[in-house]
Amino acid sequence: MSLNRYSTELAQSFRLPLEQPGPWLRAIVPWFVLALAAHFAGGLGLPGGGLIPFALNGLAFGAFAVTWQRFVALGEDPGRPLSIRIGPRHVLWAFAYQVLLGFESFPTILLSSFLADVENGRLIGIAVQEAFQLLVGTMFLILPHIALYKRGGDGASLQEMTLAGGISVGLGYVLANLPFLVISLAWADLVGQLPAGQGTEIAAALIQFVLSFAAVTVSAAFFAKVWVRLRMEAPRLGRPAPNDDAEPTSKPRRTERLQKRKR
Repeated sequence: MSLNRYSTELAQSFRLPLEQPGPWLRAIVPWFVLALAAHFAGGLGLPGGGLIPFALNGLAFGAFAVTWQRFVALGEDPGRPLSIRIGPRHVLWAFAYQVLLGFESFPTILLSSFLADVENGRLIGIAVQEAFQLLVGTMFLILPHIALYKRGGDGASLQEMTLAGGISVGLGYVLANLPFLVISLAWADLVGQLPAGQGTEIAAALIQFVLSFAAVTVSAAFFAKVWVRLRMEAPRLGRPAPNDDAEPTSKPRRTERLQKRKR
C-alpha cells in the first residue's frame, strides 16, 4: 500500500479547526487555561512539588484530546464554553499519551550522551526521533481507541487496525507534528536571543503551549479519522474474505454420485 494513503485524513485534520472554529474553541479553551495555570503554579513552590502541575497538565491535554476526537469521529458536541467533564477515558488517554511520548523519546535519551559532543547533535537527535516515530506511530491508534471504542461495536480490533495501518500511519503522525516542531525550534532560537526577563519567560511558555495544543489538535484529529477508517477496512487476521464466485469445494453427496453413474 502507498505511504501517503492517509494524506486525505491528514489534510482534513489541518483544516478542521479553521472549518469548525466554534467546536474547537469550546473543546480547547477550558483545558488550555488549566494547563497554563498548572504550568505557572509549578513555579510557586506549592506542596507536592512538580508532580501536581505535571499531572494537571497531562490531564488537560488528555481531556481536550478525548473531547476533540469524539467530535471529529462521532460529531459529539464539545459542550458549553468553559465546561469541564472528566471521566475514565480522559484519565486513561492522558496516561497512555505520556507513556507513548516517553517511549518515542527513548532513542534520543539513549543517544544523548553520544550526541552531546557531536556537531549538530541536536538536529541528529531530532532526526533519529522522527525516524523512530515513523516506525511506532501506528501504536498511537490506542489513543482514539480509548476515546472512541464502544463495547459491542462492529469493526476490526485494535491489533488488526495497528497491523493494517503500518508505517503509513507513522508517516502521517510525523507530518502532522512537523510544522509545529519547526516553528518550536525557530521560536526557541529566537527566545535565546531576546533579553532575559520574566516577560520573555512568560511569552516563551505561552507560545510553547499554543504550539503544543495545536500539534495535539492536528495529531488527535488525524488518529481519530484513521481509526474510524481502519475500523471498517482493516482485514480480519486469519479470516480470508469470502469469495462468492469460487466453486464449492465440498464433495458431492453419495446420491449425486450414483445419479451421475446411471447417466
